[in-house]
Amino acid sequence: IRQPDNKFDIVICIRTIFALKNVDHIISEMKRITKPNGLIIFDYGLKARYDKTLDISTSSWDINEIIRKKNLKIKKIVRLDGLFHAIKRKKLRRLKPRFNSKHNIVPSFIWLFLEKLSTRTYHVRKLYILQKID
Repeated sequence: IRQPDNKFDIVICIRTIFALKNVDHIISEMKRITKPNGLIIFDYGLKARYDKTLDISTSSWDINEIIRKKNLKIKKIVRLDGLFHAIKRKKLRRLKPRFNSKHNIVPSFIWLFLEKLSTRTYHVRKLYILQKID
């Protein structure tokens, strides 16, 4: 269903956009339906890759160039998936049983702290928070 121009205060697309074919067009549409000074939020993978399990190829579009061409203001960029990505990729095998355990002896705030620290090294996605300025 085609949405009218300038309808939404916030437009969000999480864990999807980097697996779609025409990122440039999708961001144009997100901008079109966002109200002036509204926010556009999406995450984007850093590398092109193929996931056999999901049969999805992620793109390697130059997302920063697309943002610049669309005249969108970057409010914030947040790195995602640091520690959790490393555990999933088995780089930190010793943590995996503790992380998956129902009786986790490590408090949540420690996991969140470790996640924040590790995103500098292991991040695989970035969350973009953009503002429509037209």
